[in-house]
Amino acid sequence: MTARLLLLGSAVASAALVLTYVALGGGSFEPPATADPCEPRPFAKPRTDAELGERLVLATIDGAACELDVSREQVLLAFGSEAGRERLEARHDLSDDDVEDALRSGLVRAIGEAERADAIGGTTALLLRFAAETVPLDAVLDRLRDLDLAG
Repeated sequence: MTARLLLLGSAVASAALVLTYVALGGGSFEPPATADPCEPRPFAKPRTDAELGERLVLATIDGAACELDVSREQVLLAFGSEAGRERLEARHDLSDDDVEDALRSGLVRAIGEAERADAIGGTTALLLRFAAETVPLDAVLDRLRDLDLAG
């Protein structure tokens, strides 16, 4: 094979790839809209404690994002580290108290959703609400970061 033949073959393959991409709708791609964190996600009764923990954390993130009027992803990144939290506060002109209040509110919202879904009982919900409203949040965040919700 000559270099010209290889070059021509590459050009034809490239053109075919581009045409196929456009024919399949690739030219009109739009990323999906970010979900509204103020809309509660379905909270089905979990089968395991790990699944309950995961749903509580996700619902807490949703509630905090709703309170702060930011995306879920921004809240998740903010609570992954102290630097992330500082970035969120600076970017959205928030104080530590604003963020703490939003997290507490999100946690209380998550507990309510779990209780309504019969994932936790009334007494457990009462105790969890008390903890959410009184325990220092740095301790709660440290504990949540230590949890292995994947397995």
